[in-house]
Amino acid sequence: GTLLSDAPALSEESRYYQRLLARDQAEAADLVEEFVRSESAEAVYDAVLIPALNFAERDRLAGRLTSDEESAVIDTTREMLDLLADSSEAAPPAGVARSRILGIPANGAPDELALRMLSQLLAAMPIHLEVPAGRLMTSEVVEQVRGGTFAGVCIADLPPSPPAKTRYLVKKLRAAFPDLRIAVCRWAPASLADATLQPVTDAGASHVSSTALETRTYFAEAAQPLSTDTHAA
Repeated sequence: GTLLSDAPALSEESRYYQRLLARDQAEAADLVEEFVRSESAEAVYDAVLIPALNFAERDRLAGRLTSDEESAVIDTTREMLDLLADSSEAAPPAGVARSRILGIPANGAPDELALRMLSQLLAAMPIHLEVPAGRLMTSEVVEQVRGGTFAGVCIADLPPSPPAKTRYLVKKLRAAFPDLRIAVCRWAPASLADATLQPVTDAGASHVSSTALETRTYFAEAAQPLSTDTHAA
């Protein structure tokens, strides 16, 4: 049908998402491995894994997916991250101090996975992304920053959920720590990306990105100052 049709073949992100919906974990893993071989491991997050999380939330909100079906997509993607971690040899340079970044998932499991993806992308840099166990209230996040020597905060908040909760957290952090680096991850494919990132920037975020690689680049460019200018309140 694909050979004889005028319609374009499905994209990698759509093929992967279809395999997850079909509960075909083996073929989903094959698609990830195939992509990594032909493209790169660092590109697989934005091109394949993250869109599946966006699509699952979109479809659950639209009533096309149950919460259990969304959880299955999340669980399988978590296993794909294990697969990528097992095949990676990335490590920071020996003897170099690692800056601490506090990672905060805005809503739930998809945002936690986004932070784990970022951690894998940062593995070769002198940066340690720390994600507290359990959900923290805004006041608890502020206290975590006040009580630790963090070089910055990274908040993961994947669309299509609106960033209202993140904007509130950013405002509170900015009020408490005027010089703190605050990065916000609004990662999504173009079809589900925010029309504008300005509302989060206006709330006080230092950087708002729509892709994982963009967030990685932000921390890579800041890595030298981060290593010598950690936050201590």
